[in-house]
Amino acid sequence: RSFTPAKVLELASRPSELISLVATLAKSASATTVQSLYPTNLKKLLFYGTSSTPLTTLPTVVAQSFLTTPGLAARLSTDFDAFSKAGGVSVSRVLISSEDATAQNLPAKVILPDHEAEGAADFTAVLDQALLKTHDVLQNARPKSLVLAFSQWTPEELAANLATPSAEIARERGLAVYTINSKTVAESLVGADPENKQVLENVLGHLAFLRLYAGASCTEAKLIKTARALFGDEIAGLDVLKVVARLWAGIFQVPLSAAPPADATDVPPKSLKSFEFNSVELESFRGLEAGDQESTALGSWRDAAKNIIFREAYGLPRQDTLDSTQQNPALRPDLEDRTYLVTCSVNRRLTPLTYDRNVFHLEFDTAGTGLKYAIGEALGVHGWNDEDEVKDFCSWYGLDPSAVVTLAVPSANRGPGYRQTRTVFQALQQQVDIFGRPPKSFYSGLAEHAKAKEHRLALRFIGAAEGSATFKKLSEVDTLTFADVLKMYDSCRPDFATLCELVGDIKPRHYSIASSQAAVGDRVDLLVVTVDWVTPSGSPRFGQCTRYLAALKPGQKVTVSIKPSVMKLPPDNMQPIIMAGLGTG
Repeated sequence: RSFTPAKVLELASRPSELISLVATLAKSASATTVQSLYPTNLKKLLFYGTSSTPLTTLPTVVAQSFLTTPGLAARLSTDFDAFSKAGGVSVSRVLISSEDATAQNLPAKVILPDHEAEGAADFTAVLDQALLKTHDVLQNARPKSLVLAFSQWTPEELAANLATPSAEIARERGLAVYTINSKTVAESLVGADPENKQVLENVLGHLAFLRLYAGASCTEAKLIKTARALFGDEIAGLDVLKVVARLWAGIFQVPLSAAPPADATDVPPKSLKSFEFNSVELESFRGLEAGDQESTALGSWRDAAKNIIFREAYGLPRQDTLDSTQQNPALRPDLEDRTYLVTCSVNRRLTPLTYDRNVFHLEFDTAGTGLKYAIGEALGVHGWNDEDEVKDFCSWYGLDPSAVVTLAVPSANRGPGYRQTRTVFQALQQQVDIFGRPPKSFYSGLAEHAKAKEHRLALRFIGAAEGSATFKKLSEVDTLTFADVLKMYDSCRPDFATLCELVGDIKPRHYSIASSQAAVGDRVDLLVVTVDWVTPSGSPRFGQCTRYLAALKPGQKVTVSIKPSVMKLPPDNMQPIIMAGLGTG
């Protein structure tokens, strides 16, 4: 029997299937015998988080606290899902066992899988309240186990906002769900001091975990004793007694009332997103200054594997980041916009097929994303390059589409030096603007990589002031892309890492929103006309983003952002407004 990497990952994620397979292959062994290989004397902790939460280091802190306990062993494994939510979702597994337990011989993902129906986690922590509405974070919770949600909602609000499938799981399995507003508790102790506030939030998270994990035997006096052993007499300049007292009063159990009787007119609950390991995230290095960028590096699958296995060596803790909800793009529109992952629900052509222009209507479902917009604002679409064109370019340039490359990901919210590992195909399709229009600086930079003298001189001329007329023709008449220039001067073959830095990233295209949220609710509409033309040489050309939008299928995910409008309507709806239609489109 042959096994593809995808099949092996699937088996590793579902131990029940793996046990059955091993029992089949080892004919002398029964499923019961194979099951005995799985350890029973260990605790399994699961932490769901996002890049925007200040509690990203909590799983590491919890694991390290058990490592320092004599006779115990602790293991930490973190996976990332870059696609189910904008900004990504992380799942951290902490396994606690005795030092001689067989648990240390099995992969963490096998012991605590992503999709095991009966539930395996003894403790589940949700570090970002938004995940309670969008992801099946309780699917892996063992019956009668503990759940801790870090949320700014009251217990009653959390119960109301908890997704229906998750609420059903909590009731059926008898889960004890608790919540703490660590942000508010920290602010009540240290005010708005950002440095001490983040430190205190993680300390509060750690103590909240210990309070619940210890169970009914934990008293406030015992927790104070533990806190002193871990942090000393003071925490962020505060007496440990005060911190523990505020924490003790800030943990509440969430009331999970019985489900209301079903009604034939009820709308079926929206299905929740499952976590899927599909990305390796490289965390930023603290030594970088603002504005610095780590260079792009082309490698192999081993680079991704090393970052999974040896996270401490290859992934230093990321720098402090701002909560994306605090961003105010109206004050600084030059900063990177907050992004949302929306779903295409309608893509309908409005003009007849006989008409030479394709004008089409798009509707995107924004439910659960938090996307809000006002009249006059624009929707920024982060489009992808055409799949076939990317494959053709890889073939012509001699690139292996499945090779692994580490790229700098510029982000005002993540801090300098943030990088992500992906394949060459993914980089060219989703990030590198290889089919965009090159500026003059690209010609000058490419000249340094020309092997033919005539190519080097021609590129330097176009990039110089004397070559302005030639550059204008190439850019505005011939509308050459980065890929076209490389094919025209084919003696220039910079390595892929250098090419990515020369070309730069795909920029979002902004479209006027064709709907009012007050009327359509969790939806945003666009009215788009496809941009296409033919160059003087007869080559067809397409607008990168309108081509991407025209090809969208219902159900397909799209990354978008909101660009605030410079025009604001007066607060008085009766105030006269003068509007001029200038015919600019």
